Amino acid sequence: MALAVDGQLAHTSAFGVRRADAPEPVDTETIFRINSTTKMMTAAAVMQQVEAGKLDLHAPLTDYVPDLVLKEPWQASSLTLHTLLANAGAVPDPYLDYSLMPRLYVIPDWGVDLSSWGRRLTNMHLYAPPGSFWNYSSPNFSLAGLALERVTGMRYEDYVTQRLWRPAGMAATTFDPDRVVASGDYAMGHVRGEVARAPGDYQRLYAAPAGGAFSTPTELITWALLLLNDGGQLLTPRSVQAMTTPYYEAEAVPWSVLSSYGYGVFIDSYQAIDDPSWQVQVMRHPGNGRGYSTEFVWVPEMDFAIAILVNEYTPMQRTVDCALREVLGLEKIPRSGLATPPSTWGKYAGTYAVTDLFGTRWTAHAALDDGRLRINYTDWALAPTIATLLPDGAPMEQSFLDTFKYTFAGTRTVTFEPDTPPGEHARWMRNQYYVGQRVGELPESLAIEGNGCATLNLVPGFDVPELKVRTHGLSLVRLWRDEPIEQEDPEDPASSGFKTPIEVDGHLGFLNAWLFHQRDDDLEMYVMQDQDGDGDFSWPEELVARLTSDSAQGIFVPERRVPGPYELWVHGEAVSGNDSTFDLDLVAVSGNELVPRGVPLGVDAGEPVGFQVCADPSTAYEDNRVGIVEIDFGAPGAIARVPVSWNPASEPPTEAALHLPLLLR
Repeated sequence: MALAVDGQLAHTSAFGVRRADAPEPVDTETIFRINSTTKMMTAAAVMQQVEAGKLDLHAPLTDYVPDLVLKEPWQASSLTLHTLLANAGAVPDPYLDYSLMPRLYVIPDWGVDLSSWGRRLTNMHLYAPPGSFWNYSSPNFSLAGLALERVTGMRYEDYVTQRLWRPAGMAATTFDPDRVVASGDYAMGHVRGEVARAPGDYQRLYAAPAGGAFSTPTELITWALLLLNDGGQLLTPRSVQAMTTPYYEAEAVPWSVLSSYGYGVFIDSYQAIDDPSWQVQVMRHPGNGRGYSTEFVWVPEMDFAIAILVNEYTPMQRTVDCALREVLGLEKIPRSGLATPPSTWGKYAGTYAVTDLFGTRWTAHAALDDGRLRINYTDWALAPTIATLLPDGAPMEQSFLDTFKYTFAGTRTVTFEPDTPPGEHARWMRNQYYVGQRVGELPESLAIEGNGCATLNLVPGFDVPELKVRTHGLSLVRLWRDEPIEQEDPEDPASSGFKTPIEVDGHLGFLNAWLFHQRDDDLEMYVMQDQDGDGDFSWPEELVARLTSDSAQGIFVPERRVPGPYELWVHGEAVSGNDSTFDLDLVAVSGNELVPRGVPLGVDAGEPVGFQVCADPSTAYEDNRVGIVEIDFGAPGAIARVPVSWNPASEPPTEAALHLPLLLR
């Protein structure tokens, strides 16, 4: 660690060893990976080119990267350097989990450069129109680094090294892991005390602008002193001011409830311990991942900075707070008083069309019942296991202001955006992994018997010039219980012993599969499609979707109109014993036995409308079946689903059951 007091390096110290299984101690010149602390250096490099007149923060990104194309209906021209550097580009962050990354989304190879990566983003969606809200995402900075390369003609790494670090006197700071190893004084990454990462592990060129740098605590203090000195000889005071101006609120960060974001910089408000009315802005950007953790903080008003580098995944945020308290007399602004009464929570209620970072869509309902906010993922509940575990969804507990926590397939935190005027609904529900767009008020489900119909009533959240409705079903839900699984070739998913055909009538409207297995086993799930019609499922060419992450159990497949049979594989990546088993719920909805009738052409915001959904079974089924009503509200990503449960009846009812959530305005 290193500290600057009164604008000068005042203290350095080192503790521990470079790796847990060896005695070499760390020192103040030991090199660590700094991860996302790199982001502010990318922002500084961009600001240099803004000063030079070669980049415009508010121009379309395609002015500099004309070959950038995103997944329809999103347009790359909607991105700007301002929204990217402020983490408001609405760009998903697939860097979070490489194992779930869809094919052709980003390239997982280490040596792929920024330009090659950028040309392959044709399958990358956005969460929302850029600038809608703050949402942390590393690819924002990769795209900014790509624009920097295009206007300078230099590799991103070379530019930052030659134009920023070396002129600043940062001789050891580098993007090159081989140079780190050659120094002989470097730290290995650890996770929970175990050696986990060498400097070069996961060093991907296209991710460098977001978190690929290595440095020392003393050289980070050198960087801090540059910023404390209004940019020194490398940046103008105006550029430093632009980097440290709060553009968007960044609620729900782990260290603060009142954080904002500039360009690659978090801006927090602290208060003086002896005079809480005096508030001070604290600048920071941590870096956490790959077995390393960085805390980097500076306080311009008090000429103070601290850098802490750790070769362990766990961050040391409390140590930073200790330094701010003991050296500067500052403390966090307490959360007390930041709660809002349940009587104001009606603005969060409604139906949200959710898109996650991999492009998977589902539907969430937030409802206020007797002063308690709850959330339900109703299309997940087509799987019987999920419906049994959480029949009424999950209660939400307020953390502070517009941020809530709940437990639904893991503990999750969401923030409702923006802070709307009284009487208006929130438009977005977001966290780092998914974003929900409020489309209005829809029923949580419909129930139909026999050849009957149900009325689907809805209240749109915004004007919809053309409402589009698609229906899929009727289909069986298939279940496996205590299915045996054996160890298979870990390198070859095609060796899976469990392969089952997926019955699809016409095109696939919706597929959701949930896999539950014993804790000591590592099972993977793959959805394959015979797209070339040769009767075989070729790995990996005909892969549609995969689930290979230990942190997830469910896999979703979006609507697919490409003909061809499907198969689902369960692969024994690592099986602990001969008696290992798994449970599986498979919901594959297809067919045209659900029919919408009387769909209105266009609807106005807040105006209730309704239409009929009718069952038209082609045969006399004796078993219960399911279907999906998919409603497209016309805005990008604004597609919500209403699940349908159907059961045979000797006589159709005069009016089918309709279940509506309690939605308070």
